[in-house]
Amino acid sequence: MLVKEGTEQAKLNDARNLIDILDENIIAERIGLPLETVQNLKREYLASKKK
Repeated sequence: MLVKEGTEQAKLNDARNLIDILDENIIAERIGLPLETVQNLKREYLASKKK
């Protein structure tokens, strides 16, 4: 169980690191996350940049 959670967390961290470099579709496809998750990360990233 912990391994799966660690793997998911690693995927989210990888996506966050690429969010301002690559398109959401490419990130979702290459990292293996749902597109909706990557889009949410992008929204969070953009909101944090506005502050």
